[in-house]
Amino acid sequence: MPRWSGLTAKPLGILVVLLFALVLAALVSQAFSFSAIRFFEGYWKGPLVWLGIYRLMVRRKTKRRANLDAKLKHEEDYAFERAILRMLLRDFPRPLIRAIVEARREKEGPTTREQREAAAFDWQQVLPPDAVGKLSRIKQAREDYPAPHRTLPTKLGNILRATEDSINRGQETQDLVLRRGDAIPARLRLHHDQFRTRLDMYCTLIFVNLGLAALTVALLAPARNSLLGTAVITMVFLLLALASYSAAITSARGYCTTLKVIFSTPAD
Repeated sequence: MPRWSGLTAKPLGILVVLLFALVLAALVSQAFSFSAIRFFEGYWKGPLVWLGIYRLMVRRKTKRRANLDAKLKHEEDYAFERAILRMLLRDFPRPLIRAIVEARREKEGPTTREQREAAAFDWQQVLPPDAVGKLSRIKQAREDYPAPHRTLPTKLGNILRATEDSINRGQETQDLVLRRGDAIPARLRLHHDQFRTRLDMYCTLIFVNLGLAALTVALLAPARNSLLGTAVITMVFLLLALASYSAAITSARGYCTTLKVIFSTPAD
């Protein structure tokens, strides 16, 4: 213990400990890479289930989805009214405006030719960019969630499951990708493998950094002269874990985009 505490009492020593810990963790992390990604997808079992944490997290995500639905409807209605007002001020043809309003109110879809033309008109083009961007962000956030009965307790899991549901009605996509085999173009297969590898790697790094943070506290905190170094190292590991989770979310979006392209491409 004195050796470690003395080493972390100096800035250079902190860097040495960080480097050594990361290298050591990288050597042993591959043993649980699959378990790591399944955990962060939300496929939990054991204490997280029977203690009720799984249920609470799923309910929280379901409530978040419902709030996004309500927010999206409110913002769309407000943006539509704003667009109609701007169209009136810009002297758009009144018959076109009336047809656009009627087409939006028609629950069964446009029936007449005028209504179909009005429904095809992009009324968002008259809105300012910030209003359109706000709608796009809400829609993107809403698309990250599957149906309520398919909700998982984590953001990463919901993004992946929403994609699975959209391309294959809720079935697992991994087996389908394997069964397609050579029918997948080489370029798409390369992108698929790259994003999947990054996703696995970042999920593993989250566990590694959290474990190293806990290990740092356990080993170095008892030594009084290493409190500053312990705090710095722990904070670095926690920030790395947060950055790894953010990177995993980004990789998941790329992976999902690749899956959508693969399953929208007809098999030979």
